[in-house]
Amino acid sequence: MGEPGGGRTFITPRLQRHFNIIGFVNFDDPTMIKIYTKILDFYLTTYKFNSQVCNLSIKIVDSTLKVYQKVSN
Repeated sequence: MGEPGGGRTFITPRLQRHFNIIGFVNFDDPTMIKIYTKILDFYLTTYKFNSQVCNLSIKIVDSTLKVYQKVSN
């Protein structure tokens, strides 16, 4: 949503109170890699994956991040 004009309509406060407004800043690459590597490491160790698979967690996260960046740009 944006300011009224240019095809956008005004949203009244009475209607707007029924919705949540969420704002966040995108994380930089090292932060995303750290977060998702920790999550994947936890999953792989919890479900007792082979150690060869567990050692690939950083590569999996890095590759997934590269695909995400290609698709989102």
